[in-house]
Amino acid sequence: MNIAIIFGGGVGARFSRSGTPKQFVELYGKPIIAYTLEQFSTNPLIDEIVIPCVSGWEEYLERIIGQFHIGKRCHIVSGGATSHESRLNAMHFINDRFPDARVIILHDAVRPLVSQDNITNIVKGALAHGAAVSYVPMTETPAETTDFEKLSAVHKRSKHIIIKAPQAFSFAEAYEAHTNVEGLPEDILIDSCTLMAHHGKKIHLVESTHDNIKITTAKDYFIFKALIDERHYEVIFGMH
Repeated sequence: MNIAIIFGGGVGARFSRSGTPKQFVELYGKPIIAYTLEQFSTNPLIDEIVIPCVSGWEEYLERIIGQFHIGKRCHIVSGGATSHESRLNAMHFINDRFPDARVIILHDAVRPLVSQDNITNIVKGALAHGAAVSYVPMTETPAETTDFEKLSAVHKRSKHIIIKAPQAFSFAEAYEAHTNVEGLPEDILIDSCTLMAHHGKKIHLVESTHDNIKITTAKDYFIFKALIDERHYEVIFGMH
C-alpha cells in the first residue's frame, strides 16, 4: 500500500493577512489544495491520502474533498505546531490504521503543479530503492556566507541540485527515523529528506520540473496563475 501525506497544516503568514491559510486560497473557484489532491487522487499508484490540517479548517477541508470529487479515500488528521510534528501526526495515524503501508509519499498542499510522471516516478523510486526525492538542476551559482556580508565559498552549480517534493520513503524506515529525533537540531528536522540523509539513508533522485513550485508568497500565487493559464491556452489551441 502506498499512502500520500499532503501537508495542509501551515497558516501561510508570509502569503496573506486575510486569515485564510494559503492552501485554501482559491484560483478560478478552486482552492490550491484541491489542485494538489486531484493530482494524487488520479494517480493509480496512490492508495490512500492522509492530510494533516491546520486547526479549525477540518470541516472546510472535508467540504472541498466532496465538492471536487477527490476519488481516493482521504483521512484528515491534526496538523502540528511544526512541519515535523505534522509529519509525525500523519505517520502515527498510518502506523495505527495501515500496518501494511509500504511507501509513504510526502508532498506540500501548496505545491499544486506536481505532474503525474513525477508522482509515478517517485513512488517507483522508493519501491526500488527505499527512498526517493524530487530534484531540479541548479540554475544559479550556490555560495556560502557566515555573516551575509562577504562570501565564504563559491561552488560549482554542476555539482548541486535543488531538492523538492514529492519525497517518498519506505514507511517502516521513515517511521523509525521520525520517531527517534531526540536531541536533533531543527535544521535536521526541516524535511524528511534531510532527516533520512542524516540517518545515513541512500536516497534515489528523481528529476522534477521547475514548474513544480511551492506557493509561499503572493508572487508565487501569480506565477501559479500564469502557469495554469498557459496550460489552458495550450489545450484550447492544441499546442503541446
